[in-house]
Formats: sequence, structure tokens, C-alpha cells
Amino acid sequence: AILVQASVIVVPLLDRSDGGLRWGTWARVARRLIPSTLALFGVVLLTLGPDASLAASVAEEDWRGIMFSLTSAACYALHTVRLSAYGDVEPTAQAAGQVLFNALLDLCAMPFSAESRQWLGTAGHGPTRHLLMAASWNGVVVVGATTWAMSYAQQAFSASTAALAYAMEPVCAALIAIVALGDVLAPLQMLGGGLVILANIAAARSNS
Repeated sequence: AILVQASVIVVPLLDRSDGGLRWGTWARVARRLIPSTLALFGVVLLTLGPDASLAASVAEEDWRGIMFSLTSAACYALHTVRLSAYGDVEPTAQAAGQVLFNALLDLCAMPFSAESRQWLGTAGHGPTRHLLMAASWNGVVVVGATTWAMSYAQQAFSASTAALAYAMEPVCAALIAIVALGDVLAPLQMLGGGLVILANIAAARSNS
């Protein structure tokens, strides 16, 4: 989660809404990077937990997984920036295109997976129904609704501001865990969540 949320730092470097990284805009880029860095530090504190350390977490990870996570962060940053660039496309059209394209990719990839073919050939009615339910949820909610909301929001806010709002994901997850599961956050985790919220407030005041 920490590595993927690194996109909050990458987006301000790619965001060209105020002219890009020319000499005259470095001060504005710095103003965007300060809240982003604050938010990423907050995510680190919130995600690691009370007894974990970043060095230990990285040491336990496979380096291939780390590279995939960093690649995901870069791709997500590009996705965030491109959503702002396609602001002239209606959010509903963007969401429908995402759902359709993802479904086509899944259908094209399925024949090349021996495990998928074997599972589909032996699965009964119950597992197949669960697969269709999971696919529907991912298509409609995870891809469609999320893309629609992001596209709608980024018609009013820059990609850098939107990336900060997306960094609220671990904060919302922690709040849900507290309410639904009775989890208790350590002081450092609460500090991390507060830093993410503070970064969003700072960005909002800077844009107002």
C-alpha cells in the first residue's frame, strides 16, 4: 500500500495544468509537492502499524513485488493525470469505456490461462455464479463507478489535488475497520491519518 501510494508524489511532477515543469513554475510545483510529501509520510505511518518498521517491511517483500508495486504507482499516476487531460469527455462515457475495455481484455486473456480453462471446465453452478458476481462488482463498482467519480471530480480539481484526495483511501479504510471491526489504532497510526487529512486541507486552502 505504501509503494502504490507513492503515486501521490509522482502526479505533481506530471501534472501540466499550470504549464508543467518549466523554470517559472518550479515554485508552484514545490507548493504541490509539500502537501503530497506530507500525505505520503502520513500513509507510511498509517499503514506500517504499531510495531512495524519500513526497513523490516521492505526486507520481507520480494523485490519483484516491490518493482510491480512501483510500476503500479507510476501507472496510477499517469491514469490520474490523463483523466484531467480528457476532461472534455463525459464521465459516464469514460466509465463505460473503462468497463468495456477491461471486460474485453479479460475475455482475450482468459484462453491463454490453463488454470482458468481448467477451473471453468470443472467448476459447478455455485462457484461460477460467485465468479460472475465478483466480476460484476469489479466491473460496475471498482472500475465503472470509481472512474465516473474520478472523472467528475477532476473536471473541477487539478490532478495534483485529486491525487491527495485519493491518498485518503487508507484513512477511510482505517475508519471502517474501527467502526465495523473494532480495531484500535496506535498513536503513530492516528498521527499518520491526521497528516493525510492535514495535507488535503493545506492543498484546499492553497487552491482557494
